[in-house]
Amino acid sequence: ILEVINDDLYITYQLTNEQAQGFIAKRDFVNLTVRRFIDDTAILAAQACLHSKMPPNNNCVRGENGPTAYVVEKNDEATCKFTWLLNVNLKGWLPQYLINSSLASAQLNLVESLRNHTSKIPEIILSSSSCTIAADTI
Repeated sequence: ILEVINDDLYITYQLTNEQAQGFIAKRDFVNLTVRRFIDDTAILAAQACLHSKMPPNNNCVRGENGPTAYVVEKNDEATCKFTWLLNVNLKGWLPQYLINSSLASAQLNLVESLRNHTSKIPEIILSSSSCTIAADTI
């Protein structure tokens, strides 16, 4: 996080690794990011912006996110629906098949990371409380 504007609005910086075995150079992104909670839905939305603390540099290509968002909607007590609205300009000249492959890989990596993280949530909740119920019984 580069700057906190308020509890729900901040400027973020993201740096990606090279993709497609080095054919796609590192990219960085500076975004104005907002979070909102509406009933049982959480929304994290972002849009590219400029920030004096992180001007473009020669070590990577500055990509731009158009309006983009993660939307998490509660289905029931144990499940939710995750929607990723992606609108990105990676800049530079890249064949479309490389972009498609790279973005598909990034999406799969994100889903796997979310699954790994959420699988640990019962353990985290239980370890931070005095509850003695085993995590696998939740």
